[in-house]
Amino acid sequence: MTDSSSKGVIKEGSIAQFMRKRTQLVGFSIERHKHTQYVAEFVDNALDAIETAHWKYKAFKNLSPEVPKIEYPFKPLNGNGAKLKAVDISARLKDILEPLKPIINDEPIVLIIIQKVEKPEILPDDIQGTDIEMYSFEAFDNGVGMHPVDLEKYGIYLASSKSEKLKQTRGSQGFGAPSAFSDAQNTTGKPITVVSKHIKEKKGELSVFYTTGDNDKKYTIPPTGVLVPFKHGTYVQLSYLNVKYVRSYADEYIRQTGLLNSHVTIIFVDPNGEVAIYPRRVSEFPAEPIYTEPHPESTSIGDFQDSIRNTKTTKIIDFLTKSFCRIGSKRAKDIVENANKGLRAKMSPTSYVKKLSDEQINALYRSFISMKYPSPPVDTVVPVGKEVLQEVIKKNLNAEFVEATTRSPTSSKGCRLLLFVGRVCRRENRCCLHPIVLCQLLFRLLAVFFHSPPRRRLCFLGRCGVRTLLFLLLWCGNALGLRRLRIFRIFDFSSRRTAWGV
Repeated sequence: MTDSSSKGVIKEGSIAQFMRKRTQLVGFSIERHKHTQYVAEFVDNALDAIETAHWKYKAFKNLSPEVPKIEYPFKPLNGNGAKLKAVDISARLKDILEPLKPIINDEPIVLIIIQKVEKPEILPDDIQGTDIEMYSFEAFDNGVGMHPVDLEKYGIYLASSKSEKLKQTRGSQGFGAPSAFSDAQNTTGKPITVVSKHIKEKKGELSVFYTTGDNDKKYTIPPTGVLVPFKHGTYVQLSYLNVKYVRSYADEYIRQTGLLNSHVTIIFVDPNGEVAIYPRRVSEFPAEPIYTEPHPESTSIGDFQDSIRNTKTTKIIDFLTKSFCRIGSKRAKDIVENANKGLRAKMSPTSYVKKLSDEQINALYRSFISMKYPSPPVDTVVPVGKEVLQEVIKKNLNAEFVEATTRSPTSSKGCRLLLFVGRVCRRENRCCLHPIVLCQLLFRLLAVFFHSPPRRRLCFLGRCGVRTLLFLLLWCGNALGLRRLRIFRIFDFSSRRTAWGV
């Protein structure tokens, strides 16, 4: 007989303990792409915060068609940021934002600064003598900012303002910033500095902290109210170790992101002290994506069962019409009627959904997925668009011919899916736009793990069904004397990640 008082041997860990030792799983490994990964995570957050400030609070409703001329004389950080006090952090924030003072509250701005700093003595000798360098990373945006209660959760794994709804966002799971903070602490032992002021708060709040394996924070400077030189926004500073910075990685990511997010000004200062400014080029923000329920054709049996367990409705007809898009009362009744075929215990549209047996749930799901549904609504995904795609290519490449097209949306795993195809012809080298560029063009932010070596190119057309574009490509290629044609097939998910072919 088993001793009921004996203790088991299986221990329960935390997501923070797991991820702190495995930050390489989300891109934070010692290599050139690591600089890009830091940039990507915080540019993601910055752009979402700026768009939220405009969509929800109309923070940038009076943008001038004429973009103000911007110059940014960079002031380097003195030392390696060791043992900074609140007054030192406030002074640093004032220094880096002083050149932007005339436009800091009127123009949507993202500022990214990476600079090499002195490595601390605490690091092992095998790191002190190598080409591994220590970098200070600073990110500022004048987006919506964070309430003090949200700032307490910022940097905690799985803490996110965007994870509960099916809506197009650049990030939603609460892994990006926490993993960056973990890597920064793992490699340098230095804390994270965050200053933020929400658009509805009277004062900003400053804190310096470490994140812990218990998925919590240990403060070296507890949350403190401070005056900040902006009406709303967020500033983050951290340090990390990586190989020597080289061009064509983080700077290229910033360049492409700036081109596709033409409603925001992005300023990037690299470790060499070079300043790149990508000014706003339009006076209107893109439309806000609309939240919607999952599409039936992309719902798995597990998702369906979870929806039944978690629904607040009582009747089957209410569950079907309120938990999924493109299902009305008539279609819901048809689903139930079709599910009853072969069932001994019949269901009705008004049956209690929580009391369904496993056999009834399986029959309901089989009927549910056998139906034909209209395509998902198009306002749940905001693509870059044909005009912007063509304009960006024309302005930045010596292109003799540019064409782009799209097709009706579909869905995958509950996410909206759009297909774009772009083609640019250049006579001098008889090849298409580099895949990393087209990958960027479709979802405004590049997923760094899709970067491929320049010589690795796969040629396929797939079942994209864009016959008109294919005709144009063939006609154009023949007219320009191009012997080789390559087709790009690119998918724009609501998560703004993509799969592509060249």
